[in-house]
Amino acid sequence: MGFKDLLNKGKCLVGLHQGEWRARSADDCTFVRVCDLCHIESRRIEHVWRDWAFTAADSCDQKRVCSRCSTPESRVQHSWAPASYVADDRCEQHRVCSRCRATQPADAKHVMDGWRYTADGSCQQVQTCRRCGADGTKLKVDHTWEEWQHSNAHNGPVRVCRRCGELQAQPVPAAPAGAPQAAAAAGAGAAKSGEPSRKELFDALRGKMEALGEHTQTLDRVLGALANEVTERLAQSDKETPAKRAADERPRPPSFSDDEVEDLLKRAGASEEDETAAPERDTRLVGHWQYVETIVSGASSMSVQLDLILAEDGRFKRSSVSAGPAGVVPGTPEYGQWRNDGASLVLDYDDGQSSERRYELKPGGLFFPGSKWTRPWARVR
Repeated sequence: MGFKDLLNKGKCLVGLHQGEWRARSADDCTFVRVCDLCHIESRRIEHVWRDWAFTAADSCDQKRVCSRCSTPESRVQHSWAPASYVADDRCEQHRVCSRCRATQPADAKHVMDGWRYTADGSCQQVQTCRRCGADGTKLKVDHTWEEWQHSNAHNGPVRVCRRCGELQAQPVPAAPAGAPQAAAAAGAGAAKSGEPSRKELFDALRGKMEALGEHTQTLDRVLGALANEVTERLAQSDKETPAKRAADERPRPPSFSDDEVEDLLKRAGASEEDETAAPERDTRLVGHWQYVETIVSGASSMSVQLDLILAEDGRFKRSSVSAGPAGVVPGTPEYGQWRNDGASLVLDYDDGQSSERRYELKPGGLFFPGSKWTRPWARVR
């Protein structure tokens, strides 16, 4: 067997037969081919289709036939209209065929432009759909504030939310330099009627700290000069004769000028002023407190977790996270200073706002009587 015969045999083995396709008859779509090399017979069907046509004016069924063998073929071809709502109070949508009026479901489309409160006594709101009332993922806080009123305890205007009881204090701006004496006298009279503000306490304490720092620098400078002079006197005494050292048994004290002594006494006297008392804090409150509440609305529910960390240095961190059908949504943490005014916990936020709550520590946890938190806060650590 020659090389050409081997090549032709290899073609047939892989299906590359040679020969002409011929229809079995004029009205038959079956074509037959006999390989010129290996004489194997192959068959295939080749229809000559006419165009698709609807079977009726209000039907989406289509048919076509082969022009050679009259074999029929059918399919369904709908003409879908844009999606529309199933009902006025529902967000489900469907599409309707303009020919046969058949329907198919489409994606739901909510209109999230409404808000509702998550619980009685709470100012937290969740976004809702105005068509079907379903809850969304966005949350916000919307307080119902009373009118501003002056508070001696906060040394300025405060207001309270009628719904949740949140207290907000308005920061009082510092008086500008060079203000008239009458304004200064009025401010002094207002300060006597109540407790000093946080800014006044801070300013007084800052002045003491600066004076203490200057006093410390002066003491370091004087003690350094004293050490240098003592070192020089000791070195000089080593060079003197033994007889002179015996005559003067005690070392001569170092001398200072009158100006240095007066300056030192003035700075020492300035540091003896009474220090401003630090804010009172109940050490039992120090720790990480947590409050968890589950809100059920119809077939859906949402869990809200509040965390309050009261540090020993007087700083606090307040954060929240909610979990519901839309997933986990963390809130923005808030920071500030904390203290207690008698039986009330006061949170002074870094943005100038303030809140005050009466509290009770019991074996069951931290209670806030009369607030929106009906259950106790548990200590995490």
